[in-house]
Amino acid sequence: MPARLRTTAQATRPAPTADLVWSGPEVAGLHARDTRRVYEELMGSAERSLWASTFAFFDGPQAFAVLARRMEQQPALTATLLLNIHRRRGDTTSCDHMVRRFADRFWGAEWPGTARPTVYYDARSLDPDGPRRRPPRQGRGRGRRIRLRHLRQPHRSSP
Repeated sequence: MPARLRTTAQATRPAPTADLVWSGPEVAGLHARDTRRVYEELMGSAERSLWASTFAFFDGPQAFAVLARRMEQQPALTATLLLNIHRRRGDTTSCDHMVRRFADRFWGAEWPGTARPTVYYDARSLDPDGPRRRPPRQGRGRGRRIRLRHLRQPHRSSP
């Protein structure tokens, strides 16, 4: 019986509400929240699990500072980042080298904390020929499957 009561309590719990958030100029008469403020609130209040995705980020130490602090305050927090590794048109650098270079820069200069998130990237972004368009497979949806790869951390040397 206690399990049934717990399930009922979970089912009747009010659903969280959503806020409108966007980047760009403010529009008179329209209530919207500033993207940076909402981003920092979400990062700074995460308790158990956080997933964040971005196509591009600038000034990693500032962009990830709130999350890095939160991960140190909440050791049980698991954070997962989905990041893009950008390949410029015409770049013939090997995929392995691009990933290594990105990982070295991210973990060495962009990530500000000692507690570290799990980081993935979409391997399709590294295709030297650019994104390929494939006709949708019957019964499988319209989009291409994301091919996530884990961005490995460099081995830390012992002091």
